[in-house]
Amino acid sequence: MSTLSFLYNEDKIDKKLNKFRHEFNNLGLKSDLIEEIEEAIKTTTDRSKRIKAKLKLKSEYGFAINHHHELDIW
Repeated sequence: MSTLSFLYNEDKIDKKLNKFRHEFNNLGLKSDLIEEIEEAIKTTTDRSKRIKAKLKLKSEYGFAINHHHELDIW
């Protein structure tokens, strides 16, 4: 599965991020999952998909993507 298809497969992102959030929330730790999400957002050329992904991450999981396309955990 490509990184982009992973990012926009809502079932997989929901399950993995919910598990991840409990383990790493507010610790600022990096993982392969974070790096995969950051890379997917940074490399997609479809601006509307980038915005949708950023809004979903922030509103549902408390994660924000900064101007360097890095995940900030709140």
